[in-house]
Formats: sequence, C-alpha cells, structure tokens
Amino acid sequence: MTINYLYALALFSCLVACGKEREADVVHPDVVVPNEAERPAEVFDGVVTLSARLDGGRRPLVVGITNLPDNSALMITLSRKRSSYSGQQKVNVANGAFQAGPFAQGEQDLLPGDYDLQISTPITMFQPNNVQAAFGPNGARLRGDLVTEAPTPFDEDRVVQYETNVLVTGATSDASDAKAREQERQNLEKWWASSCDTARRIIKRVADSEGKAFDEKAHYQKCLAEHQTTR
Repeated sequence: MTINYLYALALFSCLVACGKEREADVVHPDVVVPNEAERPAEVFDGVVTLSARLDGGRRPLVVGITNLPDNSALMITLSRKRSSYSGQQKVNVANGAFQAGPFAQGEQDLLPGDYDLQISTPITMFQPNNVQAAFGPNGARLRGDLVTEAPTPFDEDRVVQYETNVLVTGATSDASDAKAREQERQNLEKWWASSCDTARRIIKRVADSEGKAFDEKAHYQKCLAEHQTTR
C-alpha cells in the first residue's frame, strides 16, 4: 500500500470524525456567569468539584459550576437512547462556570423524558497551557471522585468524568420516540452514504494520479456493507 493511499484513508477518517461532530444539534453560546453565591471560592488544589443541570425547557441549556481553572476545556454530551438522540458541544470554563446549548433534535424540540448528561475533560496535553500547569503532567494533580483514567490508548492520563441523569419535562410518547428513532436511522444512512462517496472520490483521485486501476463501484458497495455490519 503506498503512502498516498494511506494518506487518502487518513483523510477519509478525518472527514468521518468531523462529520459526526457537525451533527451535534447545538449552537455556541456565551459563557454563563453564576451568581456570586454559587461561584466556587476556593483556589484549585487538584480536588475537582463540578455540578450541572438543564435550564430552558424543551431546547435546554446545560449550565454548571466548577472549581476547574479558567479555560479548562470540557466536552458536554446529552443523550437519550429511547429517541436515538445525542448532542455534543465543546466549551471552556470561565469565572468558575460553563454553559452549552441550546440542544435540539434536528429542527425539533427535544422529546420529553430522561436524558444522560456527561461532562468530561480531554487528556491534559490538549488543554491550554495554564490548565496543563494546574493539572500536572498527564493530569497527575487531579484528585477526587470525578477523576478517572483516560480511555486507552491514553490510560496513563487522568481526566475528569461527570455523569448524571436529567429530565426534559413533558408527557412521554412511545410513538414520538419511535418516529424520532426512525428519523435518526434515515439521517445516519444518508450521512454514511455521503461519507462513502467522499472516500470513493478521494481514493479515485489518488489512484488516477498513480496510474492505478480502482473499482469505484466495488469500493462504494464495500463501504456501505461495512456500515450494515456495525450498526
């Protein structure tokens, strides 16, 4: 396999990852500043405190407070299996607070029901310089119940992982949940087909530049088949 071919595959992987991130149904807000009484007063000593809640009805914000240093990067994930929903947003801590959202399911409000809320930090090397200094090498200074080892292959790093259950109020409906699941399935099919077509075109250009034969149809069908086996 040539270097150019590997580069094409790597580029395709990037397109896939970036496409997934763009699917997060959120907009980028200004950071919320909590009331003085809510704001953590202590200087960060490595013991992590963090709490969050939903605010704003059927298109909610995730608002929270923490003692993590300013500029600490957080990934906010709100999900609900019954309606096949998952939305993410990256935010940074400012003045002991953070805010993400509003969250929606496509063009629609979130369906009522219980949602899983997860808030995590990336590994320390991806944090700003002042945060790296506060966290220590590989997050060694991080302590407390919210601190865990990062997933493989970064299991030498320590990260923050906060999880809770939150409620979007209203009457739940099995029919509405089923409709949402089907819509998300169709959206995924379209996204995967588009990604496979992008990969086909990239690899075809590489093959043409190297004067090599490339079966576009076979590659496209194989890409779609791989999706069917991983759903």
